[in-house]
Amino acid sequence: HPNQIALEDLERVFIGMPMNISIGATKGARYTGVIEEIASGSTIDNGTVMYEIKGTVQPAEGEKNICRSGYSANAEIITDRSSDVLSVEESAIEFSGDSTFVYRLVKDNGSKQSFERMPVTIGLSDGIYIELKSGVSKGDVLRGNKMED
Repeated sequence: HPNQIALEDLERVFIGMPMNISIGATKGARYTGVIEEIASGSTIDNGTVMYEIKGTVQPAEGEKNICRSGYSANAEIITDRSSDVLSVEESAIEFSGDSTFVYRLVKDNGSKQSFERMPVTIGLSDGIYIELKSGVSKGDVLRGNKMED
């Protein structure tokens, strides 16, 4: 089943790469698959260069006919991963040129709080949470959204 991937993600995707797949008609069941083909030509969708990819779904043992024409499916391709790291919602990060900052709580007198602008080094992002590699510690209170670990 064809799907599309944006140009900026294409360099991290290769034939034979595993995918996690969910098919709408299977009520939440998740399957694995592999990328079998990446188109050499592209299309433009809302200003983003897109490449069509095709993959094969691997049914669970003893399962047959999980896909039929017209079923909708979503494929998730994990191109990089971090674990056991501090992260924060991206909205708590201030981007300024090539630098990134957060605001750390330094004083809390009930209704009056003071924050200091701290430079941070960021890592991977999933589009919602972003990894904080340095500049803050577990337990720091940041302006904005809560940290996760």
